[in-house]
Amino acid sequence: MPVNYAELEIGLSRLEQAGRYQVELRFDSPRDDAEKTPVRGVAVLDPEALLALEDSPGNEYGLALAKGLFADEEVRGKYGEFKAAIEGKDDFFRVKLFVGRSAPELHRLRWELLTDPKTDQPFSTSERILFSRFGTSSDWRPVRLSVKGELRALVAVSSPSDLDCYGLAPVDVEGEVARAREHLKGIQVTVAGHDAPLSLDLLVEGLRGDVDILYLVCHGGLHAEKGPLLYLQDEDGKAKVARGDELARRIGELVERPRLVVLASCESADTEQASTQRLVVAGQLVPLAPALAEAGVHAVLAMQGKVSMETVKTAIPVFFSELLVDGQIDRALAVARGKVRQRHDSWMPALFMRLKGGRIWYEPGFGEQDFKWDGLVLCVKAGQFTPIVGPGAGEPVYGSLRDAARKLAGDHGFPLAEHQRSELPLVTQYLRNELTPMGQRLAVNQQLKAQVRQTLDRLSPERTRALGITPEDADGLSLTELGSLVAQANRADPADPYSLLARLPVKVFITANGDRLLEEALAANQKEPDVVVFDWAGKTPNEKYGREPTTEAPLVFHAFGRVEGDDFMILTEDDHFDHLIAWTECKGAPDANAPEWIPRIVGYQTTTTSLLFLGFQPTDLSFRTLLRIIKSQAGSSQLKNFPQVGVQIDIQEDDLINAQRARAYLQDYFKKAAVETFAIYWGTATDFLQELDRRLNGSRSESHPG
Repeated sequence: MPVNYAELEIGLSRLEQAGRYQVELRFDSPRDDAEKTPVRGVAVLDPEALLALEDSPGNEYGLALAKGLFADEEVRGKYGEFKAAIEGKDDFFRVKLFVGRSAPELHRLRWELLTDPKTDQPFSTSERILFSRFGTSSDWRPVRLSVKGELRALVAVSSPSDLDCYGLAPVDVEGEVARAREHLKGIQVTVAGHDAPLSLDLLVEGLRGDVDILYLVCHGGLHAEKGPLLYLQDEDGKAKVARGDELARRIGELVERPRLVVLASCESADTEQASTQRLVVAGQLVPLAPALAEAGVHAVLAMQGKVSMETVKTAIPVFFSELLVDGQIDRALAVARGKVRQRHDSWMPALFMRLKGGRIWYEPGFGEQDFKWDGLVLCVKAGQFTPIVGPGAGEPVYGSLRDAARKLAGDHGFPLAEHQRSELPLVTQYLRNELTPMGQRLAVNQQLKAQVRQTLDRLSPERTRALGITPEDADGLSLTELGSLVAQANRADPADPYSLLARLPVKVFITANGDRLLEEALAANQKEPDVVVFDWAGKTPNEKYGREPTTEAPLVFHAFGRVEGDDFMILTEDDHFDHLIAWTECKGAPDANAPEWIPRIVGYQTTTTSLLFLGFQPTDLSFRTLLRIIKSQAGSSQLKNFPQVGVQIDIQEDDLINAQRARAYLQDYFKKAAVETFAIYWGTATDFLQELDRRLNGSRSESHPG
């Protein structure tokens, strides 16, 4: 049964008067769609006075912190009302603390000791209250989640040979690596700093290749002017101090940043006493966490004191074990803290997040929907299905079109709201107005070519050599030529979505993409596709398609046109409306002998077979346009006899404010808009096609029960 989380965001920013901060509470209930007005007031926080309470018995520190935070009577009252409403509905409670850039000194407070102003009980040790420090980032790239079964971790350990010169204890590399592997059981682990000194360059190099979790073990310190420092190594294995802001900058420059960074603890095993009172890596590195979040890291777990070995040994394995249950970082930490709640240092793990839902991974499938896989498999085996291919299928080549939209929006001063910056039709509409149609084409072409180059650069040396191309050669190629090269290399991967599509017994493909990647994949599988293009802009008819398509000679129908030359088909918002009008005008030939704009077989297939929408976001205009076109056709009522699937190409955590409510809404909307048998598969086109391939070949995935 899904858990409902009511959310409270506490925002703090500095006021002119010393010790005074504006506090803002924002409430969100999973059972109420109404927008709630934030409540604002003044918090009274004195870091020096709180410092004097750090060694006080009981939880005097947490009580004093709560008293100062909720000093404003109206703020305290509104909090009480919201909390009472939550408890009445038996919902769980997610509390996010946001410290603004104007008040960096507040990061050093022990927020994990904060108590509820109504009950005087700590927030952070209850499994029903998920507490984290919440951060934002100027990084425009979306927060993508990873597939659970593909999580990868980098364990990085720094053990300089001259630590004694700095008054630091030696690092037990073997022990730390063994402990990290034990903590990360169930996750693929790579180690850096074991066979070679852990330099900053080696650390960053290890993070290339889409690492989900960085588990960093090194000594650290805090400099009054330079900020957080890390004791990494030079090529001779001696200490080389790296600045925390430099590490954050280097991580921010990566194509994919780690989703979770754990600033772990070094063990000091000189004596039995030393091993129970450990020297902490992140004890002085908590200020590094906001910098990493600003650089685009989704979540950072850091220690903020001399945490004991027993607490770490008990809490951290529980944290990672719970993380593999549902992917929710804040819930996993709440359970881990609960296991050590009686220990004096249970508050020391501090979690910084920029994830709205708190999740680091997703599991592909139909979720709570009762989808009949066996029925779809029978339709596919019988050839009673039609793939409708969207832009997500080409993402392994071109990268994300949402990424492209955000980058173009940032480069050209797109003036609309933040959530609209990832919508390519809106951004290209703006570019057409600002740059002229030719300028828009060149800007989009340049951005997509840069993304294809990034994909090409990430290919393994073996694949690059097989292509017989140098970086200099690539610079002179068109976007189409570059895309074809990368697609050729991708076909060596058994998970390549176009290769998986090409192997299916398909007679008619419909594609919303203007490239030739589908035709090239079919040809590579010894098939001879016929290509028909709907000229929606020029309204030039095709010759009548008179032959019967077969699985060896399928029809590929380009519903939105096809690219010619060094161009990429990008539709503006106006283009979508023009396309819909053109389709309405052209969908029927006046008589049987007249030329056709749209082959009759396309209309037949889209009303008498199971439809697989592959590579679309449910909110994409191209997806919704095609759905309305199909629904408006004569005979579309027959679709209720077949399973229909819409595949979401991306699990982007920051696109949905409340993912649970959004799923329920989308499922209900598309059922009403299409047919009762429409189901949404939450995962990528590759996820779905791999699962379909396994089921067609008689094996069900244990990790993707669907």
